[in-house]
Amino acid sequence: YKALGLYENTAFIIVGDHGQGFMEHGRIYHNSVIYNEGLRVPLVILDPKKNQSRRTITKRFNQLDILPTAVQLLGFSQSGGNYRGQSILGDFEQRDLFAQCWNIRNGVTIIRDRWKYIYVPDTGQEELFDIDSDPFEKVNLIQEKPALAETLRQALLFWKSKVEFSYK
Repeated sequence: YKALGLYENTAFIIVGDHGQGFMEHGRIYHNSVIYNEGLRVPLVILDPKKNQSRRTITKRFNQLDILPTAVQLLGFSQSGGNYRGQSILGDFEQRDLFAQCWNIRNGVTIIRDRWKYIYVPDTGQEELFDIDSDPFEKVNLIQEKPALAETLRQALLFWKSKVEFSYK
């Protein structure tokens, strides 16, 4: 980009589309991994016009947030319509995040604040993790926090039903 004279007028956003499982939770590849090794991906933003120091964004966000981030980075604003994503560069409202495996039978999850609830429809398996203190998802707290698990289960099933309805 520098050799072509484009570098100074280009904003770069580089993001992975999925992680990879290497048997950390008994699963391999990426299309059946609902744990952090499958969901957490690198995101690098570089805008040569803005002389910003390197920083790590600690907010939890998803790939829907990339478009509004790019819009803000380019100096534009969104108007009209309803887009679920939000820029991660400015004020950021933390919200529930949802994900599912390519084949939903392998797992679906909700992340709310520090809590991650996983449900596997094929087996009925449920897991609950405090991903702030346990980012590698080793300690399942489903038995210790049944009320929290039920709240997250209901929110997850409601989201899942909305997604399924949207495809009919």
